[in-house]
Amino acid sequence: MDNDFYRAFEDRFRGSRDEIKKRLECYKPYLKFIKNYNDNSPLAIDIGCGRGEWLEILSSFNIKGTGIDLDSGMLKACTEMNLDVLEGDGISYLKNIESDSISIVSAFHVIEHISFEQLTELVNEAFRVLKRGGLLILETPNPENIIVGINNFYLDPTHEKPIPHQFLKFFTKYHGFSQSVAIGVNGNSEEAISSYDLISGVSPDYAIISMKESDEKSEKNFRNISRIGSLTLHEHCEKFDQRYKAIYSDMDEKIVLLSEIISNSIVFRIERKILNVIFGLKSKIFK
Repeated sequence: MDNDFYRAFEDRFRGSRDEIKKRLECYKPYLKFIKNYNDNSPLAIDIGCGRGEWLEILSSFNIKGTGIDLDSGMLKACTEMNLDVLEGDGISYLKNIESDSISIVSAFHVIEHISFEQLTELVNEAFRVLKRGGLLILETPNPENIIVGINNFYLDPTHEKPIPHQFLKFFTKYHGFSQSVAIGVNGNSEEAISSYDLISGVSPDYAIISMKESDEKSEKNFRNISRIGSLTLHEHCEKFDQRYKAIYSDMDEKIVLLSEIISNSIVFRIERKILNVIFGLKSKIFK
């Protein structure tokens, strides 16, 4: 695979810089959390930083981020924007970082490219280098989205296999994180209105956001961060069903109302005809 292939692939199938940055906005509450409850000069490491969209978001929060990527073609976009990036292996880089020194370790669309052994190393090293209250963010395609699970995941020839969110949530907690939440990301905010929306409307990606143990206040504030997006097919189908139940219920009410109007209208016309007959007879009798 030549150096420029993956950048061209990302440009074609993942979206423009502006589109990706817009999708990343769902993580802003977690960046605010880090700023409020971690420290005043947080450091972040982004593994598989690609074109550097997340590094730009970090910078907007005054969080110093360093990006690591194996693909020199992808890193061209970062160097063009003077972002702090290095060419190399992310896990190897983490192994040289001091313990308890980093506020955020992130890997967007990385773990579906690596082996189980490498995933284990990544999670263990992230746990080691994170400060108390630090966050590990892992975003990956969501196999509960049917279109992703049967087709879009396989567009990328470097993907290994889909990873269910239930496993990844368990896996991060197993390796020491005090809390792990799963959120659906990059989904369509519009409610499903067609059968295609039903099978494609689950968030196409999800993230596991894991917190290293901290004080009670930080743990509580982390739990209280609001989460949006349909993560599972079950959740999405329930929303779909609720929407159509509401539509049909409204239709039933309108049908009943219309029936009453028609019925009353017919009765009124009959009564008017009877009165006309009566008044006609009266006029003839008293003529």
